[in-house]
Amino acid sequence: MRNIILTAMALSLLGVDGENIGDCVEGKCFVFHPESLSFDAARIACQEKAGDLITVKTEKTADVLAGILKAASGHFWLGLRRYSSDECSDSGLRGYTWVTGPQTNHYSNWRNDHTVCAPLCVSMSQDDLKWHERHCEEKIDGFLCEIGNPQFCQPLKSNEGVLYSTPLGFTSRNNIQEIPQFTNATVFPLRTKHICVEADFWLQAPWSCEVFNGGCDYKCQSEKQTYSCICLPGFKLDDNKISCSRLEVEPGLVLKSSSDTESIKNPKCKPGFRYENNVCVDEDECGIAPCEHECANTEGSYECVCFKGYTRSTEDMHKCKMQCFEFNCTAECDSNNNAQCNCPDGFILENDRFCVDLDECISTNYCDEGCTNTPGSYECLCAKGFVSTDDGGCEREDVEGSGNFDTFTPTSVSPTATRASISAGSLMGITICVVVCLLLLVCFSHFIKRRLSKTHQYDIHKGHEEIYNFQQVITDDTFPESDQRL
Repeated sequence: MRNIILTAMALSLLGVDGENIGDCVEGKCFVFHPESLSFDAARIACQEKAGDLITVKTEKTADVLAGILKAASGHFWLGLRRYSSDECSDSGLRGYTWVTGPQTNHYSNWRNDHTVCAPLCVSMSQDDLKWHERHCEEKIDGFLCEIGNPQFCQPLKSNEGVLYSTPLGFTSRNNIQEIPQFTNATVFPLRTKHICVEADFWLQAPWSCEVFNGGCDYKCQSEKQTYSCICLPGFKLDDNKISCSRLEVEPGLVLKSSSDTESIKNPKCKPGFRYENNVCVDEDECGIAPCEHECANTEGSYECVCFKGYTRSTEDMHKCKMQCFEFNCTAECDSNNNAQCNCPDGFILENDRFCVDLDECISTNYCDEGCTNTPGSYECLCAKGFVSTDDGGCEREDVEGSGNFDTFTPTSVSPTATRASISAGSLMGITICVVVCLLLLVCFSHFIKRRLSKTHQYDIHKGHEEIYNFQQVITDDTFPESDQRL
């Protein structure tokens, strides 16, 4: 086991930055390195990684190289070279020799049918995968290394896929045929980790802390030949026993180790903060570019800032809209389409290039009393002792005012928005109805007045008539003494 640990540590030192491409087949691994080097420098680089420049002796190896070079471009050194003492030939390897040993194969893939009898080296082109003869001192686009892989493991099985990180400096997801020894494999979706210890023997993490940190995300600890993973303060160990997830902790709460989290009830930071180094620090929300124009980070939050000539939209705080402080402004037009121009709210487009203020006090007066037009908006005015309401009306204020008028400047309502959902036609209809009702009321009043006048004249005439009739009727009993004398 000690030898395995030392070998793994040595291979980890030989590994490169993981930007290479590779595959393994037939007990060998082939790795593409995108470094511009001469033939000799490229060979030394491969030897430093316990390998040599690649030998292409079978069609199967050629097919593997074709798959590796799909994501590459240019020309790459192969391990094929001809020295000045070598004989020239137009068949087979044409007098070239593989740097790895005896020439027992007859496979070749030359681009040209004839050869140049000179000390040259061979490269492969990604465009046609053919072999090209060129001077060995040239620095071309990269090179291909061949490294022995006797103790390989078979690929792991998972419906969600496996990510392999090899000690040879390349990673692959499900595309390696023979997994190199000491490769780390992350199996999804649980993200468990395994290591290829030797031929067809996978060991699940955590393993020895001396080998790739035991497979732990943060830190591996050992106690009596038992290995376990621990997390930073403020993080907890996941169910796979190797990865860590952040805990949300109240500001000021300090954790000494991951085991202390068991005594915390519902730990969390305030919105806009994250737990880091035992404290809650501000989260810079501007990093995700939430604003249409510019973003200013604030403590626990952020604020969207608009460019000059714009103001923040009241409907969506993340967006900006045009703003004009004059009654006439230049329109904002599409540089590719002059017919597509925009004006700020409360303005109308004239002459296809200019924005002219719409006088809301004339076109649609929403104020019950006074109204003052402003660029792109309006203000409602009320008499002394009254204040404006959101709908443009006036109401008596609780405390006596100090001026002749109180002004109201709408801020959250578009100047072209109406106070009520009544159209101009409806208002006209209501006005006509009121006028008709007033006319009917006047006619009815006039009729009643005339009727009362006629009734009064009739009563007077009738009274006079009754008096007249009363005076003309004389009975025999009126003058009794006169009748007796006669």
